[in-house]
Amino acid sequence: MAQTNSKKFYGWKIVACCFLISMFAMGIISNTISFYMKPVCETLGCSYVQFSFINVVSCITSMLAAILLAPKIESGNVRLIMIVSAVAAGAGFGLQGIATHIWHFYVLFGITNLGIGGLTSLPINYLITNWFKDKKGLATSLAFSGAGIGGIFWSPAVSAMIENLGWRNSLFLSGASVVAVSVLACLFIKKSPAEMGQEAYTARDSLEIKTQRQKTVQAPGWDGVTRKTAVSSPAFWVFVLSLICMGMLAAGVMTQVPTYFSEIGLSYAGIMALFSGISILGNILGGMIFDKLGLMGGMAFTCACNILALICLLISGKNTFFAYLFAVAIGLGMVISMLGPPLMTSGLFGIKEYARIYSMSNAFFLAGCMVGPMLSSGIRTATGSYAAAWSVYIAISAACFVFAFIAHGLSKSFRK
Repeated sequence: MAQTNSKKFYGWKIVACCFLISMFAMGIISNTISFYMKPVCETLGCSYVQFSFINVVSCITSMLAAILLAPKIESGNVRLIMIVSAVAAGAGFGLQGIATHIWHFYVLFGITNLGIGGLTSLPINYLITNWFKDKKGLATSLAFSGAGIGGIFWSPAVSAMIENLGWRNSLFLSGASVVAVSVLACLFIKKSPAEMGQEAYTARDSLEIKTQRQKTVQAPGWDGVTRKTAVSSPAFWVFVLSLICMGMLAAGVMTQVPTYFSEIGLSYAGIMALFSGISILGNILGGMIFDKLGLMGGMAFTCACNILALICLLISGKNTFFAYLFAVAIGLGMVISMLGPPLMTSGLFGIKEYARIYSMSNAFFLAGCMVGPMLSSGIRTATGSYAAAWSVYIAISAACFVFAFIAHGLSKSFRK
């Protein structure tokens, strides 16, 4: 395949559109919903536990959206699906402002996350896979970095709106912003390079392309396997184990860290601020690392960073050096939750039925996200400290790479 001229390549405009979508849709909905817990509970007279149940609703509806929409995204009009999903996500989020009972939040946040499922993770990864043969990691990182950057902007903005305008008006304005910007960005979405008379991006000196050229003698024209073939293979189910570990890491560590530092008498404000900054940088560097080192090299790097971070938690005590080293390492390591599922899916099973396979893969990742916080808090309750939990997560980090490595090896049989 000929190299694409990056200056005229429309794929980078696709990345820019996805950046805006993640900045507003994910940046607002995912990053600020917790800000409403206290004022909503005070107004509606519900408990924090009742409000927190929306996180379970979020995971379940996101899974359903991905599985139900995957065939439509592959065979249908991606832009139209994303536009409708943007309206559903923004409207569902904004209409929570008229809620008078907690169950209204469950229904409306469920609609919101059905929209998010058809707007963000699945379609964005599908578009990146279509438009980029090379630098896929960098493109994915840039597309989703909007969520982190949006979080930096929207966190103080939403806090100010809640304080000055009330939580109901804050939800209305936030939802309207999601609809306006996301729909506008979706208007420029193109499903594949063929719609613009182009080819997927490749780089002349890419290690991935060189390796692929060496393999073309063995597997000419290989573009992947069907979902049926993938799901019936040992590679997929070993991959599932890695995905569950990724999800547990993504949700089971950072949700508990502020509480852990509070318990040991260490101020976590500066540590979490450093983590947020490193995470944004890590999202971009992580994509470059995956592109440079390859799939297994990137997985090894991120898992090693997570293990280092967890060791720092174990030995930190009140030593701020190890606490800040933790923030740096985890900021680089947690990129695995963003890049691992999509890049591993295309790397193991190709792009033939990418959306269908990824939708199933992501469901197991989200299942891990649901289990992680319960595991961490359960170990803390049973043992009286988080030390045992961090030890368990060191093992989970190692298992994540081992399962990914085995799945990668098993998937090579598809190319023979």
